[in-house]
Amino acid sequence: MIRPALFRYLILRSPEDVRFLKCIVVSPRYITSSLSGAISCIDIYHDAAESKPWLHHIHGLSARLWTTSFKCTVTNRENDSASIVGRWAPFDSLPSITPSYVPLTILTLNKLVFTSTTELARLVDSFSTLEDCRCDQLTFLDPSLVVQSRRARRRSSSSLEHCAISRCKGATLSSQATLASDILSIIARLGLDDRMWNVVLQALLALVPDTFERVLIEKLTATGRPSSDWTTIRCTLLAQESDVCDYVDAVIKICRPKSGPGILSPLAYIERITLVLSIADVDATGSPPFEAFQGVVDSPHLRYLRLAARTRRGQDYETMKNILCSVLRRTQLTWALESHKLQFGDYYRFKHNDIVTSADILAAPAEHTINDTTITLDTAEQAEWLLRSSHQNKKAEYLRELVTARASEASTNKSPGVAPSGEQ
Repeated sequence: MIRPALFRYLILRSPEDVRFLKCIVVSPRYITSSLSGAISCIDIYHDAAESKPWLHHIHGLSARLWTTSFKCTVTNRENDSASIVGRWAPFDSLPSITPSYVPLTILTLNKLVFTSTTELARLVDSFSTLEDCRCDQLTFLDPSLVVQSRRARRRSSSSLEHCAISRCKGATLSSQATLASDILSIIARLGLDDRMWNVVLQALLALVPDTFERVLIEKLTATGRPSSDWTTIRCTLLAQESDVCDYVDAVIKICRPKSGPGILSPLAYIERITLVLSIADVDATGSPPFEAFQGVVDSPHLRYLRLAARTRRGQDYETMKNILCSVLRRTQLTWALESHKLQFGDYYRFKHNDIVTSADILAAPAEHTINDTTITLDTAEQAEWLLRSSHQNKKAEYLRELVTARASEASTNKSPGVAPSGEQ
């Protein structure tokens, strides 16, 4: 007996594989068998150097496999990035067939050559069902910005929601981030002010060191009220693959006001920005360059700029805490603090008591009394106290821990044979 689970995930590497599978799925016996509906994903691996295109043959399969998702990975194995040898144009020789025949959900492009960034954008646009595009080590003979006027008009309602670009030849992280944003058509699809979006994008790029080389931009599912729509854009900047802990993750919430019939829709605006930073160099200095965010924070629409961490034990928490220390010293983000739009807190908690607001920071005392004992906190301790949740007396618990630790240290220093602190 054939187990359907064995056919849940299939890999196709040649036109022969496609023909073989097509012969199976068109059979009447397949439709009535236990295999019908078992194939959930087909992964296609394509060599860009192959002389005859065959990706369009997938259409015959998709017509039968309605519930199956199709993924395609295209790789240039010739390692020639100086000419069009590594160019992939699977439909150029097939004028009667368009990429819409191939219902891809994920497209991965490795080491390919494109005449321009616009050619890449047009290729992505042509796959009407595409949700995720991943590009690595691409070469653009003309690396100038995407010419938006040469793209398909339907892209504003595209299903594309994820675009990752990394290590393109001769491309800076800034140009890769701009390309990912252009391919997703963030500005056009959301009705954003292009200047404000570019300011945010460049401000994020200013936070990362030169070792960063990967960017991922995602358009998350929109929600909203009758008067407006909310869309969340997530922008992730990553270091080299060996430095898996180093990243900057920004979650940007955008509001799109609705208007009545015949009334020009107002521009969408950025209402909230949450940053998760995990950068080893920042842990030592606590001074990433946030100045580029000042224009965004000064916008009357922005409610807050929040620094967050996903766990209390990770590098992202240490980075956030060090930045909070610099804020307490008034050496960083003073303009955001004084505008009462600066916040710190847990990425997954949104209750008021779990968020450190500007008001909390401005009113934070250095001295505390716990169990009739007065204790003075240094900057790092003050930051830790602020970040402790107000629920379940976490702040008081932390103060008791400090009192106990200092009493134990004082007792140890007074023990026979132990020199007091500061003496040799």
